[in-house]
Amino acid sequence: MGDIADDINEVFSLQSSVYKAIEMMADRTDPGRTPHDVMIPSDEIRNCQGLAFMWTYKVGMFLSFSAGNGMVIRKRRGSGGDVEWSLPCAISFGGAGGGLDFGAACSSTVVVLNTKEAVEYFSGLHVKLALDAQACAGPVGRAVEGAVAIAPVDPQMSNFDTEQYATYGTSEGLFAGAGAHATWISVRDAQNEDYYRREMSGRDILNCFGETAGEHGRRHAEIFRLHAALNAAASGGRVKLIAAREKFTRGSTAEARGTPF
Repeated sequence: MGDIADDINEVFSLQSSVYKAIEMMADRTDPGRTPHDVMIPSDEIRNCQGLAFMWTYKVGMFLSFSAGNGMVIRKRRGSGGDVEWSLPCAISFGGAGGGLDFGAACSSTVVVLNTKEAVEYFSGLHVKLALDAQACAGPVGRAVEGAVAIAPVDPQMSNFDTEQYATYGTSEGLFAGAGAHATWISVRDAQNEDYYRREMSGRDILNCFGETAGEHGRRHAEIFRLHAALNAAASGGRVKLIAAREKFTRGSTAEARGTPF
């Protein structure tokens, strides 16, 4: 049972999310790997303030339930004008709804965050209420959202609106539905602490750049690979996939934890 729990934790770990984000950027920026309408234009990545990567699982039979995990990362211009990416921050989310919902599906989504407020929105606790319609059949599905109202738990984020972000997502499975749904998103403090080996809030993580990131992080080559993938996607270049994921045993992971950036 212990090994099974360790495997589950690894699948939903921040490290796993970083690897999946690299693969997703390779898919969503290569016309040979993904449909044109879910490709992310390089200028959107170049001009964004951050990105969120989300993997969601949804089931429904009149009532629907969803859960998932992901990560968010922030971008800024350094003093010399060079692009800098922050440390990644683990997030989780869940949802429930009612209506004509039937089926099961999993989806992967990249959210392009166009403003600092949008990045801030994903670094705290908030709730999204929506009336939507979804249809998914086979390996690629689409979700169409109607009148969307966002109600952040943080009152400082009350002016957040959907024009501050763009979503690019695909779904797999069989699912169809229409109705009202509520989704909540929060920072995964325990997973962030496990990854960085210290307590850090979502805002603290997303404010870690350059040398500051080195002071708080531990050595994880996948973070540098993620930054390189994002820079390649922003420049219109091809994202280089990692040839093989490193399988971290408990021993090698413990060794990695002791080494800072």
